[in-house]
Amino acid sequence: MKEGIPKLSVTDFLRIDRNLGRSPEAWGFLLFNLLVLVMVLAFPADRYIVIAAYFLETLIIGIFNVVRMAIVALFSPVAGSGTEIIDSLRKDKGTPVQKQSNLFLILFFIMHFSIFYFVQLGLLIGSASMTDRDFPGNEGFFPNPYTFFRAALADQGAYILAGILAVQLFSLIYSFIIKGEYKVMNCITQGMQPYGRIILQQFVVLIGGFMIIIFQSAMVFSILLIILKTFIDAWAQNKHNKNILRKLMEKD
Repeated sequence: MKEGIPKLSVTDFLRIDRNLGRSPEAWGFLLFNLLVLVMVLAFPADRYIVIAAYFLETLIIGIFNVVRMAIVALFSPVAGSGTEIIDSLRKDKGTPVQKQSNLFLILFFIMHFSIFYFVQLGLLIGSASMTDRDFPGNEGFFPNPYTFFRAALADQGAYILAGILAVQLFSLIYSFIIKGEYKVMNCITQGMQPYGRIILQQFVVLIGGFMIIIFQSAMVFSILLIILKTFIDAWAQNKHNKNILRKLMEKD
């Protein structure tokens, strides 16, 4: 089943308290956004820190989704807790044709996501370079993510990266394995799963990024971008949790 952008309800979107609810994943995103906010307020001279932080987050989400697809491809759904995934190593994992198909889907996701990601990153870096000729990352035909993130995040890059990895690792272990999301996923649905949220987030980040690039009031637009993205994260996670819960109940 193909998962697109969740249907947007303004009322649901604005109820951040309800969207956070009892979702540890949503609270994780909230804490990460607060970390970005602290960095923006503490280091106002780092003009592009909020843009770089969210573009780095998207890249890490894509990498972790490859891990999720691999888990889905390698492990058959098992009853009970997600820890039984280890025991399923001893079981047959399908025919060679199924394995080849899953491998193709994983490779296709890597290729498609890379193109999707680098086109947007190149557009952003190109726009930044037009206003700041010395801005790194646009050193050739293709954007250089390493120089871009290193310059934009500066000394705060390690904290931002640690925050992203902590949230994604928690989501992988707690939501995907222990809660059993992998049981109701196949490689196609898992490959499509991150796009709904990422497309919406990247649209907001790109628009906010252009505002930060064009205007000198980077602080104002950075704070507004963080607030808006926090609402998006909580709303999208709530939609995802409800969808997974429904699938798990149907499976049982």
